[in-house]
Amino acid sequence: MKSNHRRPAAHVVLAALIALGAGVARAESQDAAKAPAKPGIGMALKVETEGMLGLTVAKVVVSEVKPGSQAEAAGVLAGDQIVRVEGQQVPGGNALSLRPHMNFVPGEPKKIVFRHPSGTEFEVTLVKPKT
Repeated sequence: MKSNHRRPAAHVVLAALIALGAGVARAESQDAAKAPAKPGIGMALKVETEGMLGLTVAKVVVSEVKPGSQAEAAGVLAGDQIVRVEGQQVPGGNALSLRPHMNFVPGEPKKIVFRHPSGTEFEVTLVKPKT
């Protein structure tokens, strides 16, 4: 039986955030807050899933875009939804099948199609910097 209940899948959210180099962890101390940011794409994501096991992706929404980041330069805004990654449809896709497409290899470009809340879709190419 399939449930229509949508919920964030913690393992998928964490994997997507790590893969995109979002730097989700917040600095707790003054010294850590002063440390330079690690290279990344510069966006955080919220993933909603459907089904009892949460294996079907309902949607992936950008929850944060870091100032001065690749994502900001490409026109990505908080509230945008990821529609496709490397040609793979994201909403309605199997989370386990999409996982390899969400992982960024440093130096290798990845094409992502976003949809603004207005409905306008746009494609960007993002590259996780080599460290």
